[in-house]
Amino acid sequence: MRLARIEIEGLFGAIDFDTYLDGDEPATVLHGPNGCGKTTVLEMITALFDGDPWDLLDVPFSRFALELRPTSADSDASTVTLSCEPCEAGLCLSLDADQTFTLQHADEDPKRHSRPRLLTWLEEVERRRKSTAAADVHVAIETLLLEQQRHKESLVFPGWYGELRDAVDTVFLESHRLLTADANSAKFEPAVLVYSEQIREFLARCEAGAEDVPPGLESRVDLMRDIVNERLVGKRLEITSANGYEVHTTGGMPLDLEDLSTGEQHLLVIFHRLLFHARPGAIALVDEPELSLHIDWQDPFLSDIARVVELVPMSVLVATHSPDLVSDKWHWTVAMEVPQAWHSA
Repeated sequence: MRLARIEIEGLFGAIDFDTYLDGDEPATVLHGPNGCGKTTVLEMITALFDGDPWDLLDVPFSRFALELRPTSADSDASTVTLSCEPCEAGLCLSLDADQTFTLQHADEDPKRHSRPRLLTWLEEVERRRKSTAAADVHVAIETLLLEQQRHKESLVFPGWYGELRDAVDTVFLESHRLLTADANSAKFEPAVLVYSEQIREFLARCEAGAEDVPPGLESRVDLMRDIVNERLVGKRLEITSANGYEVHTTGGMPLDLEDLSTGEQHLLVIFHRLLFHARPGAIALVDEPELSLHIDWQDPFLSDIARVVELVPMSVLVATHSPDLVSDKWHWTVAMEVPQAWHSA
């Protein structure tokens, strides 16, 4: 299914936003001033399809609706609209106004499981992960993750909503993307290390003849290598079944992935997630991809997204502040504005 329309009423009590996404372009780029809701839109989409719908109540809004249209691969599907509204009992969801459901929560304080609390901890881990205080923060993170897992298991969805969530593959690349949960350790670890192990396992299983790997893995690996190496200066990325991601200087000296610059890590993480986490037909949501990227790296970013989408068809929605990232692709953009009254307040 392709994300075709986003409609929000009363965001932050004042913003109405309604836009159709052009399926003819590889991506749609949301741009606008700070505080207009770009990141919030990505988080709300994620909450509906992949996360906890209760997170929608962390921000004021009166109505949120998403229109999904079938792609050529969805032979039996039809256009549907999923909408939700806060109500006294909780969160009211409906599909084409035919199927309705009220999400009620058993917890006295459901917001204690919300994404903003987790993101606060992620910020703390990023600040402390190389200090002696990191261990204490990791323990708190583990506790919070266990709470969230129990909370998600307590949620019960009607069949139509569960089926829709299963059918819509959502990949959210949030701004705090340099740390990720390691399934093996139940801790947050540097994403470059976790993803290096993932790609190593993919390649090893592929060489062993396994079928549970991303389709077209070799082409995805080649594109990943090309995109990163077109940016690196004095370094080169290799991808192997023995070690995953390997970076060497042009003189042949190996480098630890954690020692890559922040911009280099962002680049590797973004395109790993898009190429190896997204299934064909996915909705990919990329928040502030310009973080830590030099202008020379921002300029070709959307062209690289087009290369990814050509290989792995998906709907891509990017939120950015940077005109340098948009480059010559202003026809891909949709502006989000703050109410005029806010300027005079």
